Amino acid sequence: MSLPVLDRRLDGLFPIVSIDQCIALSQYAKQADHKDVQILYKLTSPDEFAKKIDITAEDVPSPTSGPDQEGQLLRKILFELSDTSLTQKIGMSLDDARANYSMKTVRVKDASEFNQAITGFYIHMFRHIQSPEGHVSRDAAAADAIDRIEDSFRNAGGYDAALAEAKFGTKGGLRYIFDVMTDQEKSVRKRKYKDMVLKEAIDPLDWEAKVKLSAHIQKQYGRYLPDTIRTMQPEQIAHHLEEVILLLAEGERDMDRWLRKH
Repeated sequence: MSLPVLDRRLDGLFPIVSIDQCIALSQYAKQADHKDVQILYKLTSPDEFAKKIDITAEDVPSPTSGPDQEGQLLRKILFELSDTSLTQKIGMSLDDARANYSMKTVRVKDASEFNQAITGFYIHMFRHIQSPEGHVSRDAAAADAIDRIEDSFRNAGGYDAALAEAKFGTKGGLRYIFDVMTDQEKSVRKRKYKDMVLKEAIDPLDWEAKVKLSAHIQKQYGRYLPDTIRTMQPEQIAHHLEEVILLLAEGERDMDRWLRKH
């Protein structure tokens, strides 16, 4: 039996939280939560988790079947949209590409040198992350690199400001430019990845399934949502389902950041 696409990408699902995060969370547990705390700690151990998943593919519940199908599906989506997943699938490879790019100089003398420099770095990123888009021509890479520069410096003077930085190096020259390009590439690829996850997990034409998932979200997570959404009917939420799920994912990231600080 072949698992759903969303299931097949969850090889790194566990452990979901570290021991330190478990300790922080368990401080808020009441006596009635002790059993849940025990399970939480067990799932931080690969050995314990392996015991729990030592089953055949036929035994694995699909997120589109079973009594808790909406809950299973939502948990899988939220994991895919989590900082842990996005860092593992996108951030780490781009950070590695940036760290492994050597430069002969951090400044350029004119726009021609600047264009060559950003194009060379963009191609390096493209190759390093093994993009499925295949071979990229230098002209196409140059166009994309310039586009990334325009987006990266949109609120700071655009391409002209980036060129000036590369020429005069007030913030580090090309070193700074490549850092900003890397962050922008992360942002672009994360946005595309989130959109892909939602489109694969939710059939926009399956109205009944969208309403059921909306009802589950309202019931289980309503208290975390803005008042305007919490008071909606499931049929109303279904019209904005992707946006609502993204709000939930952002809320989970805020909780994760809070746990890391405490």
